[in-house]
Amino acid sequence: MLKKITLWVVVCGLVVGCVSATPSPNAQTTPINMPPAPTDTAVPVPTDTVRPTATIPPLPTDTPVPTIPPLSTEELSIAPNDVTLYPIPFIAEGDRVTFQIRPHVPDVILPADVDIIIAIDEQPIITDTLDARIDLGNSTGLIKRWAWTAEKPGTYTVSIAIDPFDTLTIGDANQDDNIATFTVDVRPTAALSPIEQNAAWQTRETAFANIHFVSGTTADLDQELLVEAVDAGVQGAAAILDIIPNRKLDVYFIDRVIGQGGYAGGSIVISYPGRNYAGGSLEAVLLHESIHILDEALINGAEYRFWTEGLAVWGTGGHYKTENLDQRAAALLLESNRYIPLDILIDDFYPAQHEVGYLQAGAFVKYMVDNYGWDRMQSFYGNLQDTAEDQAPSDAISKTTAAYFGKTLQQLEQDWHSYLRAQPSSDDALDLELTIAYYDTIRAYQKQHDPTAYFLNAWLPSAEYMRENQLTGALTRHPEDEVNVVYETMLWSADQSLRAGNYDRVRSLLDSIELSLERDEFRDPLAASYLNLVRATASLGYEAQTITIADQAAIVEAAAPDSQQLITLQLALENQQWTVSQ
Repeated sequence: MLKKITLWVVVCGLVVGCVSATPSPNAQTTPINMPPAPTDTAVPVPTDTVRPTATIPPLPTDTPVPTIPPLSTEELSIAPNDVTLYPIPFIAEGDRVTFQIRPHVPDVILPADVDIIIAIDEQPIITDTLDARIDLGNSTGLIKRWAWTAEKPGTYTVSIAIDPFDTLTIGDANQDDNIATFTVDVRPTAALSPIEQNAAWQTRETAFANIHFVSGTTADLDQELLVEAVDAGVQGAAAILDIIPNRKLDVYFIDRVIGQGGYAGGSIVISYPGRNYAGGSLEAVLLHESIHILDEALINGAEYRFWTEGLAVWGTGGHYKTENLDQRAAALLLESNRYIPLDILIDDFYPAQHEVGYLQAGAFVKYMVDNYGWDRMQSFYGNLQDTAEDQAPSDAISKTTAAYFGKTLQQLEQDWHSYLRAQPSSDDALDLELTIAYYDTIRAYQKQHDPTAYFLNAWLPSAEYMRENQLTGALTRHPEDEVNVVYETMLWSADQSLRAGNYDRVRSLLDSIELSLERDEFRDPLAASYLNLVRATASLGYEAQTITIADQAAIVEAAAPDSQQLITLQLALENQQWTVSQ
């Protein structure tokens, strides 16, 4: 029989990225109005669970009876905070809503065996099964893109049931925790900002690309700068790979941070908000992502993330900026405990610490190109083969390196280590340490206050689909509460200090952010200053985009709610209060 809803919760309108819920005192148990399981057909029993009838002889008396381990007690379950609805942090009238669902699925259950039903106001809109992998973090769940149109403002009840007909017998003993129910408030169009009410996709054609952005955003204001930067990025990538592009690249600039600030598929998507806390120079990000698009012409076999990301970092001459990859990798290997053996990194690339993984991949590709030449490396890269069944990716790579370079992966890694040990000493170790700390702090902030931006769990929507269907919310709307503004301006300041080599300032900012996240309050003096500056700016009718503090003075770049055009405010600290100075 169909399970009944046993939980009723209210979605907090300003919670970011996941559905935060509290029980309602007037909750009622309400069934989802879904079709029942057919009664005229028996539920099939999987053939691998049917035991043949046989006479089993008794064990000899001197043979110990084997101990049978207990079955896993892990339970299939789903809760409201396992569900994210996009756009975030709220749904507005006319939005096409995407569901991202991550239930708990024990290892004894195959995701494809788990049925799932999504209902709005008790009416089913989606029937599907779970997927084994829905993001870079290899989460089990389901993403249903643009599955429901919020046609009218009001409050809607969302119910999501997994294994709704109780067909699973192992790993799902308790069916009472298989439904998540919550309400969603859909805002009227009039409640949106003037910019979002009038948002529409715009396109600029350049010599090498089509640049797409939404009207009224920072990218709209900076489009002349972006035209020049995009063409330089595409030309640079083509020169590095010795490839002539056979088409114009599509480059989308979006008004929110996702992941590290950019991603590429059939097109390039670059984060370009007014308050860009993700760091990374625009030139480096564009060159990196352009290499990802153009290197498709080189690939005749399988793709491995270690090599594709390594190629992009090598071609860019660094990850987030121009860097000495040799000296940086030497500092990682010899002066830290963060180095990851290449076989481990190749086998599971994305879950590794991001900066470490990308640095090692880029530096190793550089070593290979420098020692064996681009032509030979290009042939190796373009003809990588898929792994055989039960074969680790690193084993397949090692077999291919032996064929192309006469050495296994392990032998090449040993040679590379010898090369790195011969590198001259430098100050890269401190810069690298703080770069890693900076991005780890970004991810800690994202997990706590902007979770849908966190790269391992992020949904990376198709910007092309959104432009073709004139959808903007999922790529422009983002958390903008006071807490977000404070942390993001602090992170921006940390990035600027890191680029300037002001390492003491970087440490102070990162320590302050870490302490504030841990306590969930801005009591640290430095964080309190940023909080007061954000509030002083808001009291004037503006939202802070960047904040620079020097002694008892501060410069704030701010924007009005109806414009991304920046104004500069100069403030002074007087009697522990920040006030606008003339």
